[in-house]
Amino acid sequence: MSTALATKKYPRRTLRKIETRKRIMRATYGLVASVGCAEITMAMVADEADIHVTTLFTHFDSKADLFAALSEPAIRGLQNRVESNMGKVKFLPFLNELQVEFAEKYEQAGQKAINSSYYLRSQVELLPAWLQFEKRQIELFADYMSHDYEMTPLQARMIAGMIVSASIFTYDQWLDNYSNQSLVDSTRENLKEIEKILTRSFHI
Repeated sequence: MSTALATKKYPRRTLRKIETRKRIMRATYGLVASVGCAEITMAMVADEADIHVTTLFTHFDSKADLFAALSEPAIRGLQNRVESNMGKVKFLPFLNELQVEFAEKYEQAGQKAINSSYYLRSQVELLPAWLQFEKRQIELFADYMSHDYEMTPLQARMIAGMIVSASIFTYDQWLDNYSNQSLVDSTRENLKEIEKILTRSFHI
């Protein structure tokens, strides 16, 4: 039976499954923050989520599978935002709002954001989650640009990859030069360069 059919036929069962997965995600985030990835076991996650460990394994085959799924909320949030804006707002204004909003949020959080970022990046087992989010981000940006501008899917993916790489580079630079650099200002400078490239190459 397909997921769509199962949702229609057993709505309460589907809702329970979604809620259980959310509890598992919250429990895992909490454990990553408190003890680090290396110390976490599936039994610990099940206990923290207040479910039986066999229930946990019906959602995730392994610890690696669980950690890879930690990017799901961020991916869902970005996808919802793209879907609600595409066709209404052009890609460049959308990108400007998205990236400046991110920069303002992290700059306001200051040292707390820096400490959290360094800690999470030290957890090598989270690498699949980072890569999964970056890949999906590139796909969503490429779809958006293909919709708005006259470019091939390959061109859109290349530009989207450049945008994501540039934003990561800017954030990394800010982490290393927090006291001497504004993340918001650097982000705005990057966005100006991206606009120049798109305007020059695709006559936007």
